[in-house]
Amino acid sequence: MTHGFPKPQGLYDPAFEHDSCGVGFLANIDGSRTHQLIRQAIEVLINLTHRGATGSDPETGDGAGFLFQTPDEFFRGGAAGLDFSLPPRGRYGVGMAFLPTQAFARRECMAIVEDEARAKSCRLLGWREVPIHRPAVGRTAQANCPDVAQFFLAGPEEDEDALERRLYVIRRRIEKHVALNQAS
Repeated sequence: MTHGFPKPQGLYDPAFEHDSCGVGFLANIDGSRTHQLIRQAIEVLINLTHRGATGSDPETGDGAGFLFQTPDEFFRGGAAGLDFSLPPRGRYGVGMAFLPTQAFARRECMAIVEDEARAKSCRLLGWREVPIHRPAVGRTAQANCPDVAQFFLAGPEEDEDALERRLYVIRRRIEKHVALNQAS
């Protein structure tokens, strides 16, 4: 079973190797934050098109992406255009919101985020509109393209893991609240 794979080392064991079509995993084992990792993640996405990552409109993908650590330096560097101050790294979280384009529905969704954050003792620091270059989006996606915004929350915790747990609960509460609103 382990023929052709590296020998066991650290957390790696070749006995756990199996096919995972459409999944790529990259990490700096030392936890260092590098732009090289982002470039490699983009290369992984490019190489995953074989899994059928496009629909009937070849200009529209399936939304595949990658998850990475909060780019604290980017948010503080001015390029993000934040009009509010951030607490130290690890003392805030960033959420992605795919918002309706209609003003009333958009405000309603933003209020849900703010209410759920407040209910769990977090402070909303502010919102950031994520730039979208709509002409680069396929026709099918353009027809349904939401507004994309990031919201920044600060919690009372000094401990990053405790804040992560609190932010997870807030995310789940937002999801359930929005799902209930859509069902009614």
